[in-house]
Amino acid sequence: MLGMANRLINSYPQKYFLIPEACRHFGLKLRTFKAWRDGGLDIPGLHKVKGSNYYVIEPVEFHKWLVETRLEPAKQTNKFHSRKPRLSSHKGGKSRDDVKGVVRPLSTPTTNQTLDQRI
Repeated sequence: MLGMANRLINSYPQKYFLIPEACRHFGLKLRTFKAWRDGGLDIPGLHKVKGSNYYVIEPVEFHKWLVETRLEPAKQTNKFHSRKPRLSSHKGGKSRDDVKGVVRPLSTPTTNQTLDQRI
């Protein structure tokens, strides 16, 4: 058991993460993390740095808590699986072809053609 804990500790790139770094490392949005804190959720591994306004996260403790309490297996009843797919990815608005007054050239001369015409 002790050997497994050492492997977990050594599998992270650093001993402590700043909150935005931890969110990127664990695949969380910063907004989600802030909502957890603002909602009064006690987050293990979160420590205040004395004399500053920084918080750091100890990754082993945080990862264990994240897996045990926040993750759930994907099922057909999850929101992602029960969503309706969009029929079109077009979000609206006009394309450049619809803009009046825009004239597109028929062809543009290459650099060699331009030099030949000057001589």
